[in-house]
Amino acid sequence: MPRGPDAVDGSISPWHLLGAALRQWRELAGLTLTETAPKVPIDPSLLAKWERGTRRPAEDAMRRLDQALNAGGILFTMYGFALANETPRPSPAIAERWDAETMDALRRQLLLGGFAAAGSAASAPFQDGLERLRSVVDQTVGDPGIDDFEELVWEYSHAIVARSQVEVLGDLAADVLALQKTMNCVPPRETSRWLRVNARMTNLLAHTLGSTGYARESRHWWTTARRAAERTGDQDVQAAAYASEAVQALHEDRPAVLVLDRADKALALSGGRACVATVEALGARSHALTLAGDVAQACATLDEQVRVFERLPSAVTSDLLSAEGWPTFRLLYSRSLVFTLAGHPSADRAQEEALASYPVGRPRQRAQVELHCAYSEVRRGHIDDGLGHARRVLTGLGDNVTRFVHHMALGVANAVPEVANTRSSVVEYRDLLALPAGRN
Repeated sequence: MPRGPDAVDGSISPWHLLGAALRQWRELAGLTLTETAPKVPIDPSLLAKWERGTRRPAEDAMRRLDQALNAGGILFTMYGFALANETPRPSPAIAERWDAETMDALRRQLLLGGFAAAGSAASAPFQDGLERLRSVVDQTVGDPGIDDFEELVWEYSHAIVARSQVEVLGDLAADVLALQKTMNCVPPRETSRWLRVNARMTNLLAHTLGSTGYARESRHWWTTARRAAERTGDQDVQAAAYASEAVQALHEDRPAVLVLDRADKALALSGGRACVATVEALGARSHALTLAGDVAQACATLDEQVRVFERLPSAVTSDLLSAEGWPTFRLLYSRSLVFTLAGHPSADRAQEEALASYPVGRPRQRAQVELHCAYSEVRRGHIDDGLGHARRVLTGLGDNVTRFVHHMALGVANAVPEVANTRSSVVEYRDLLALPAGRN
């Protein structure tokens, strides 16, 4: 009589428990491995590994098996339980997928890609090969943990301030994808920390997309960022997503009513607490009110922003290097912007104070305030001087012009009276911004 398969010990891991249940349902159906595998379809040897608990099934395959074996959803529910309760520890059996042929193909991909990339930026095949190689190593040493990703978020919050955001965007998007893969197998006790990291990463990606000119993609990612924030259940995290979107929406010329909606939702969620979301939302609200012509309410909102700023923790106001800090120069920037757009009598003084507050190494942020100065000059009728100043600011930034800078530069162009649109200095400036002549 042939010997049957060894029993599976379901206590080893959730995947072993699922494998034992899978085998039991298959045998209750009176089917062999060979008869069951085509229903997925998969190779019978792979199905055997799933039953032994040495390989993790794919979600779609598990759903089809549940239906084929008439398990009534039990197997698929157990699959979800296994996903929710697995730990990041690797199983030596996972290495079975990396057979000699696969490893040889990966080796060739790395070598050929490496030669192609020599002396230049890494080629796409080489980068893909490196990522696949890292996944092999991670199966041996374990996937990155929550501490690793929390540090990664911290790094990106500094990178988008210090580096060209075009350079940051590709790396950030790749790591957001890596985060989603890792989150499939996190221990339940760490779920809240992973959800917060996910919310912060998607927030940074939405911001970076908008800053680099991907307005349409940015709008979709802000929707995702809000949903990611909601999953945390943390009102401060949710408020941060709404406030950040409100600020960026202003620079993408989205409707003022939408900006006010996002800012007001952020304020409702934060409850006026002294946090970055509150001061950021108040800044966005003041800006939107100015554009709507309600200067008195805009200035009152700025005063409220000052009161909240004075209650911020020192760790937040002393953070000069990351996107998550809110030092004095951000407060003074808000006042400079609103006073400039409103034609306030104290606009010049607000601009001077903002410029004096910036530390060394913040060219993009200083450039925006310099453009406030140019805007004021144009509004006074000093068109050539104002546009000349703006042109020098933009030229000095080179490729470091973000959406925020470009939007303010457009504002300078739009401040030119219609009767002056044919002046050579105006035409040259509009050409610099790639605008059609005479646009208002």
